[in-house]
Order: sequence, then structure tokens, then C-alpha cells
Amino acid sequence: MYVTSQGGRNVIAGRLVGSGLRFSEVRKSMPGVTLEGAAAIVVIGDALPKLTERGIIKPEDFPLLRHLHAVVAKDEILNMPWNTFFGAQA
Repeated sequence: MYVTSQGGRNVIAGRLVGSGLRFSEVRKSMPGVTLEGAAAIVVIGDALPKLTERGIIKPEDFPLLRHLHAVVAKDEILNMPWNTFFGAQA
């Protein structure tokens, strides 16, 4: 667990995205590597609009997950919306 948290595949991918690479570029630089964290972000992130439509959650709920989903699933550049994490809107 300690090794994974300090430099596992998901940590390496996150550092690369944080350095300015798009997720698609990160995937290309890590061929054959399974990124369970990214897969989970896609699955859970895909569910958020459906849950919002059903009124189970609000559009402003889960801002971190929504942004990570945009970065991983939609290949957007990382631009962390820090102000949305503390009760303010973007």
C-alpha cells in the first residue's frame, strides 16, 4: 500500500497529467499499463449526469470527480477548480 501511494501507476499518471499532459498522451506513454483509478473515474463519472437527471444529486455535487472525469474521459486539460471545493461556484 505504501509503495502504491508513493509511486504506483495511478500516481505516475496523475503526476504526468499534473505536469500539463492530456490523459490521452499519458496513456500513450504507458502502453499496456492498467490504470484502475482512471477506469473507476470513467465509470463513476459517467453515472453522475444520470444521477443528476434523476434528482438524486445536484449539478454542483462532486466537483472533483466531475473535473477528473472531464480530464480522463473527455481528455480536457487539468485546470483544477479549487474554489468549487469550498462552497463557492466556479
